[in-house]
Amino acid sequence: MNTTLRQIPEADRAGSRQMIPLREAIAYGLFAPAAAGGRSRLLRRLGLVVWLGLLLSWQVGAETLLVWSDSPNPTAPYTDWTTAARTIQDAVDNALPGDTVLVTNGVYASGGRAVAGAMTNRVAVTKLLTLRSVNGPAVTVIQGFQVPGTTTGPAAIRCAYLTNGAVLSGFTLTNGATHTHDGAPVVREEWNGGGVYCAYSDTLVTNCALTGNVASQEGGGAYGGTLDHCTLTGNSASGHGGGVCGSRLIDCTLTANSAPIGGGADSGTLDACTFTGNSALGGGGASSCTLSNCTLTGNSAQSHGGGA
Repeated sequence: MNTTLRQIPEADRAGSRQMIPLREAIAYGLFAPAAAGGRSRLLRRLGLVVWLGLLLSWQVGAETLLVWSDSPNPTAPYTDWTTAARTIQDAVDNALPGDTVLVTNGVYASGGRAVAGAMTNRVAVTKLLTLRSVNGPAVTVIQGFQVPGTTTGPAAIRCAYLTNGAVLSGFTLTNGATHTHDGAPVVREEWNGGGVYCAYSDTLVTNCALTGNVASQEGGGAYGGTLDHCTLTGNSASGHGGGVCGSRLIDCTLTANSAPIGGGADSGTLDACTFTGNSALGGGGASSCTLSNCTLTGNSAQSHGGGA
C-alpha cells in the first residue's frame, strides 16, 4: 500500500501548531514500505505512531478561550462570546497548554497575578499557550499601574509576564512598572521588565506596541524573550536598557527610550531594527548588543556612544 502524508499549510507566526490527521499518521507508520532491517524498523515506527497519537490527541483537544471586557455573563470555560471572560487572567488561568486565548477590543486594566516574589502582573502566562488579540494593538490594551509620585514601588503592576514558550500577539502594553530596586535581596523579576518580563528565550512577543513602561533596573519596555515586529516607544529604566534588556529583537522599532546605559537596548541581539531618538549616559541607541542590518538615527549619549 502506498500511503503518504497530506501536506499541511505552514502555521501562522503567532505560534499555531501544525496538525497531521491521526488516521494518516497511523496509516503511514504501519503500512509504509519497510526496507532492510524490517522488524526493528517496524518497531521504531510503532513507537513513533504512539508518540504521534499522544501529541496529536493533545493538539486536537486544544480550545480557544474568549475575553471581552464587557462580557454580559462571564462563565468558564469562556468558549462563547456571550460567556467570555472579562479579565485576561481569568481566561489564562482556565486555559490548558496548547490552548489559545483570544481577546477582543478594550483596555484591560484589572485582574492580575504574582508569579515571582510579590510583583503583580496584569497578565501572567506560565504555560505553553497563545494569547492574541482579535484586531491588533491599536484597539487592544493591557495596562499596568504606575505609583503616583514614584512610578515604581510595591503597588506597581507590570503589564505581562511570560514563560514556558508562551506567545503574546497583537497588544499595546502600557503604563507598566516594577518594584523599586533599592538593594534589598529580592528576586530580579520584581525590578526588571516594566512592560513585559520574559523568563526564558523561548517566549515570543509579536506585533505589540510597548509604550511608557518603566523598570527600576533593567528593561523598561521588555526584559528577555524574543520580540518580533514590535514598537517600543517612551520606555525607561534606571539601570540598563530603556527599551529592552537581554532580548532578541527582529524587525522592531525603538523610539525615544531612555536609560543610563543603553537607551534603546542593552545586552541583546537585534536584527533589522530601527533606533531613533533614544538617549543614555552611554550607548544612546544600544549598548553591549549585537546589531545586524539595523538603522540608528538621532540617538544621543552624554558620555560615549551616541548611536551604539
